[in-house]
Amino acid sequence: MIPRTPLALILAAALALGACRNPDAARPAAAERPAAERSAAERSADARPDEAAAASADLDAAPLPPGVHRGACLAHSYEDDGVKGYGSAASLASKKELAALGVDSISLTPFGWQRSLTSTQVDFNPNVKAGESDDRIEAEVAQARQLGLKVIMKPHLWINYTDWQGHIKPEGGQAGWDSWFESYTRFIVHFAKISERLKLDALVVGLELASASHMRERWVAVVDEVRKHYSGPLIYAANWNETHLVAFWDKVDFIGVQFFAPLSDSLTPSLESLTAAAGKQLDEYGALSRKVDKPVILTEYGYKSIVATAISPSTWPEHLPPEARNYDEANQALAYRALLAAAGARPFIHGVYIWKWFTNVDTDEEGRIGFSPRNKRAAKVVKAAYAPASP
Repeated sequence: MIPRTPLALILAAALALGACRNPDAARPAAAERPAAERSAAERSADARPDEAAAASADLDAAPLPPGVHRGACLAHSYEDDGVKGYGSAASLASKKELAALGVDSISLTPFGWQRSLTSTQVDFNPNVKAGESDDRIEAEVAQARQLGLKVIMKPHLWINYTDWQGHIKPEGGQAGWDSWFESYTRFIVHFAKISERLKLDALVVGLELASASHMRERWVAVVDEVRKHYSGPLIYAANWNETHLVAFWDKVDFIGVQFFAPLSDSLTPSLESLTAAAGKQLDEYGALSRKVDKPVILTEYGYKSIVATAISPSTWPEHLPPEARNYDEANQALAYRALLAAAGARPFIHGVYIWKWFTNVDTDEEGRIGFSPRNKRAAKVVKAAYAPASP
């Protein structure tokens, strides 16, 4: 998951709703000025939902239907050469916390790398010292099985901190794409073999590769090769606005969606408006599900701990402008509550996976404004929604 929404959207919310719609545009919005400088009216109109309503939303989350995967994306922690990453004692403790929240399935995220968007090669190192090595993945799966968790293999491609894999365009035209798909096939088949050996519950064959997902013949070849090595279910994880481009849904078993659709342009959205917006977007996937006769899994969904979280869910915390870094648990919890309510009401959705949760729960990789719901109000929403439901 990488920035896919212009930062202008966040600025337009974090600033424009106060300053840019204010004749005194040079004057900082009320929430950006010290409390002593704000009027009583300004203080009472701070950009956050009503505290009582948000607290109520925590308690009102209904359990997801039986059979829906209650998932989380478990991110390997690279710090200190990965000593608290996959397969570590820290990761086992982290998964126990997830299980206590009701999580019954995790996805693992090994990375492939490209030098640039125009590179024709996908590189990966199964023995990378600090990263998601094959040995670490095997140890991680063994721990998950001890806790009764399902495991999905969900390989990602990483370019750098600013470029998104959905914009890959190998140099050299068709010959460049030939080389890229050849190297990508080697990459994904490696993880297909591991997934088969470890008897994993599903494999994601591609993720947010929006510039390539319309190439049916190439992806048919990839999927056919993967099926020679892995006998379990296959998923393609499309970006939230990519699903209509994918030309090979018939070749996989699940429609995967990286659900980071904007739900509002307001800093004070209501639960009802967020739920309606989430439902409207999910219904697009429902139409696709009926058309291709495949269920949907939200392979990622998540919201940062900021006021504007529902406006641009896809933006990485480190890419937020200072004006948008207003810590806020209430809006994060409200967005969780809305999305899970909308998903639970739609039978075509067979799983939802939180983005994200770290193997090292004490990591400061994203700071307090990051995606992780741990020890935040959103965790209460998750626990309520992930609770067992009556059959």
